[in-house]
Amino acid sequence: MQTLTNYIEAKQNLLFNEVGAFFAFSNKQFLEKKKENVVYVSLQSGLICPKDKVSYFNTRFNDIYHEGVKQDVLENGASAIIRREYFNYETQITNDTTDLFDALSYYIKAFPLLFTADIIKAKSNQCFQECIDNDWF
Repeated sequence: MQTLTNYIEAKQNLLFNEVGAFFAFSNKQFLEKKKENVVYVSLQSGLICPKDKVSYFNTRFNDIYHEGVKQDVLENGASAIIRREYFNYETQITNDTTDLFDALSYYIKAFPLLFTADIIKAKSNQCFQECIDNDWF
């Protein structure tokens, strides 16, 4: 099963190259990647973008993310996505669904009828039972 990253990574990389955005987690990394006479801004989590391209970057980045979520739901379905994220966040060990709901937040907004709290909780219970049945603790 593919993950959301599989659906968006190539398009995001093209966008980064198109606008000249990059990640830098230190001043040294920033200096290595910056272009002369370009004013940069820090967007989030080390993401650096030319100031004059921020609006375009944000719009395209969000579009790519939304397209990826749609493709993920079309190819995998809500149940499989919930299961994937349940195990990705090791919810069976923590017994805390906070990270699961956080990971699914964009799916919940984009597809509110497919990702209701009740559906997510029911699938979580199935996943937990699967862990019990297979001794995955």
